[in-house]
Amino acid sequence: MSFHGCIHTGGTLAFGSVDETVRLVRDTLDIMKPGGGFALSPTHMIQDNTPLENVLALYETARQFGAYS
Repeated sequence: MSFHGCIHTGGTLAFGSVDETVRLVRDTLDIMKPGGGFALSPTHMIQDNTPLENVLALYETARQFGAYS
């Protein structure tokens, strides 16, 4: 079994700060990553009201902390 998603597009990603977005991604990875089978991504399409800085923070944090070794 695997899980895909877990980053809510109508909450922190759209309305939070960059720091809040980084914290959300790291917390999500801490919860979902152990044991393998998790693909971090937004739960739905990223909306046009989402700050570009938050989108970049999402993917940069995922790249830094989300890889399985």
